[in-house]
Amino acid sequence: MVFFLRGDVAPTLAALCVLAAVRTPRHRLRRVVMSRRFRQGAVVLVALGLLASLPAADLMAGPTVPLGQCPVDDGTMIIAGEHAFLCRAREGRGFANVSDRDLLAYGRAGCRAYKGRVEDAYLIAPICPPAATRLRASVDAEKAGFQAEAARNQKVCDSSRHRPRIKPVRVARDRTTTDYGVLESFEYVEGGAEAPWEDDLLSETQKNGLVASRPGHLMILSHSDFDICLTLETYRRRPPLELKGWDHVVEVGYESPTGHIELMDPIDGQSDLPNLAFRGKGRYRIRVHYRGPDSVAWTPQHILVMVYPGKGRPMIEYRKRSR
Repeated sequence: MVFFLRGDVAPTLAALCVLAAVRTPRHRLRRVVMSRRFRQGAVVLVALGLLASLPAADLMAGPTVPLGQCPVDDGTMIIAGEHAFLCRAREGRGFANVSDRDLLAYGRAGCRAYKGRVEDAYLIAPICPPAATRLRASVDAEKAGFQAEAARNQKVCDSSRHRPRIKPVRVARDRTTTDYGVLESFEYVEGGAEAPWEDDLLSETQKNGLVASRPGHLMILSHSDFDICLTLETYRRRPPLELKGWDHVVEVGYESPTGHIELMDPIDGQSDLPNLAFRGKGRYRIRVHYRGPDSVAWTPQHILVMVYPGKGRPMIEYRKRSR
């Protein structure tokens, strides 16, 4: 009754009022209700009502899948079970008007028809062991490929380490990558004229294509699709100029208001690299060397950063990038 009357309460009450206004006298009403024909008709009407309500009830999603309690798939394993299948099928409001029972039947039919394609395995994997096995093998192969590429790139970085010509204060090496080809260092000073991320330093960096700075903000550009063999060196005095083997060399002045120069990928927002401002806040010179990747062998690019104390701010492009 709730299903049929929802949204129609007012018309139903009006109809009942009309019936009450033209009601049959009680003795006649009792005679009609007790008659054999009325009882048979009532049974038929009840049966028809139940049959009419079944298709609508069959389309209800049901309480099987609490969407806020779906299992989490981190991409490295296949979560099994009907609950996981229903959650995955209804991602992005898919199959919203299909009952859980029919959706499970659809998934099992897909499993019976499964031919081994990875593209067809994702949806039905939670309730289809052959699809789950194929998908797991694909994930493992992709993971192994990434690990092999990382090991190959690390070997390239290790075999091409820079040899300082004078003794540095500190040397740090890392194989890293960036989302958008940008390494940055922010030093935010409360009450400053403008925040580092509001100074449009990217436009300035793009003029020479490698590095630019403003007080409290340093930016270095690279290729976003390749790993970076990154070397950071700090010196107490100006190191000798090195151009051989590098495609692009630029030096800029930098003013550190807080004494923390820590390069990071701004999208990731975290840095495991050391603080380059080894003398605390003050002025430094930062020389950046860049060697591009091999796009055929897909080997990493190289960046060498030399930092030493210095008061000059002018940018010097010792070797311009090839056009």
